Amino acid sequence: MSRQTSGRASALAAERAATIQDALPALPQEADVADVLLAMSSLLAEVRTVEETLATTVMLLPKIFGADRCVALLQEPADQALVVAAHDGFDGAGIEAFEASGGGADLVSEAVGSRAVVLVPDARAVLGAGDKTRRLGAYIGIPLLRRNAAFGAILVEFSDPTELCSRERELAQGVVRQVRIALAHAQGFNLLKMLRGYGLRVGSKMRVDEVLCEVERGAVELLQADGAIVYFLDGRRNSLLAGRGLEAAAAAELATLDLSEEPWRSFFAGSETVAEVGGGAMAKAGFQRGVIALIPGPDLIGALLFIFRDEFSLGPGEPEAVELAAAQAATAIEMARRYERQKSA
Repeated sequence: MSRQTSGRASALAAERAATIQDALPALPQEADVADVLLAMSSLLAEVRTVEETLATTVMLLPKIFGADRCVALLQEPADQALVVAAHDGFDGAGIEAFEASGGGADLVSEAVGSRAVVLVPDARAVLGAGDKTRRLGAYIGIPLLRRNAAFGAILVEFSDPTELCSRERELAQGVVRQVRIALAHAQGFNLLKMLRGYGLRVGSKMRVDEVLCEVERGAVELLQADGAIVYFLDGRRNSLLAGRGLEAAAAAELATLDLSEEPWRSFFAGSETVAEVGGGAMAKAGFQRGVIALIPGPDLIGALLFIFRDEFSLGPGEPEAVELAAAQAATAIEMARRYERQKSA
């Protein structure tokens, strides 16, 4: 996520500052945990996009915990590096120094790896001789979860060592649940936006190779996949052939999918248009999971395969989004083929 995007989301969340101040108890340290989480839930329920959800969350948490700063970090699909997605309590120079010092990855690595809340009441022992450019006395690491897997974390920072007890742990665990629900709802909204943009981009291409490139790029964005490949059904209808190079897959094992082998045989023998798959050629290529969708047409065109190096399962609304993406790809491929036939006639 670009800093410009993060800035826009932060600006939208900043407009809600007065509402947040009114909705949250004036003294969060003395308020009942359930009351605080209920107020937080009602505020997050009004937010629509993932960016706005994260921006609102990082604004809420310093008030909830009595902290000084807060930052949301998301993993980049390509290399799993953690990057800043939203922040509160940092000025421009402060967030640049934060990113230059490693962006908090070392502080939240345990929360991400264990998928559990981490409380450090005295960060001085943890930091040791490390970064001394900013004042950090204590922190809370809160994992961001999707489908039981961590895809980032929230770092709540205190400038001075702070007593973090059972109440703060209970609050943080409640935040995990609230943010998880809010992000799931926001993801549905984002899917609709992404599908619209995907359809417009794919439909604007005139050459088949351009269409395939755009379909694969858009598919990766849609599910945050590690790669996506468009396949065409061969003339004998017993295998699928990759439509263009294997830049995304980087594995010869996925150049051709034999429809007599699993998991492809069961999928094409069944009635489903979208399915989660695993094993076979994907496992040999180093991918644990995949999602395959038929690319329909007057005659079956082929399939769109999303590939993931780690465990993955489709969330609410995603099967329908994948099916629609494949249908839009089918239309664009047919139009590009017609255009190329006319150009060569």
